[in-house]
Formats: sequence, structure tokens, C-alpha cells
Amino acid sequence: MNHERHNKATEAIFYSPYTEVHEWLDETYGKWKKRGFPYNHWLLRHYKEAIDKKYEAPRIRAVAYFHVVSDIAGRFEEIFLPENEEELRLFLKQKENEGKLKGFDGELF
Repeated sequence: MNHERHNKATEAIFYSPYTEVHEWLDETYGKWKKRGFPYNHWLLRHYKEAIDKKYEAPRIRAVAYFHVVSDIAGRFEEIFLPENEEELRLFLKQKENEGKLKGFDGELF
């Protein structure tokens, strides 16, 4: 989901777009897209452990969780919120093996 849609969806549910949360979650998307692996950016922040480390406020955490669930649901038509990087990595590898994902190499550096 692009930032405009994230902002609109978040505003509809949480009464504020929380743009800064979406920007933080997707901060490295452009770097990875240029390299041909756009989904690698998910490995940095698209799971509960990273979100909980960054944000203490339950409402902000909920906004970030919603962002992640929306991204995964939009791409794979599944509702899933990974607990940590390893769980997300396994999920993405599974999708790649099923032929449902291209643009993921599993490496961050």
C-alpha cells in the first residue's frame, strides 16, 4: 500500500493520518526498490518487535501494526502480523517458494 492510502486508511480508523509512522516503517523502501528487492525493506521494521522498540504508546503501536497488516494483506491477501524478523523472513521465503513473491532476496546488506 502506498503512503497516500496508508494515511487515508489510518485517518479513517484512528482520526489522524500518522504520516510519520508510515514514513518510519517505509524509510528504506526506495533504496531496496532501486536494487530490485523492494520487499527487503520489510525486514527492518515490519514486525511487532521493531515497532515495540520504537514506540511505547499503544495507539501509535496500533497504527504501525495496522500498516504492516495492511501491507501483507494487500500483497498476499492474508492477515498476518509477524512477531519478529525471523518470523517475517520465513513467511516471505514461503511466499517466494510458492511463486507468490519476487523481489525478495532475504539479505539486508
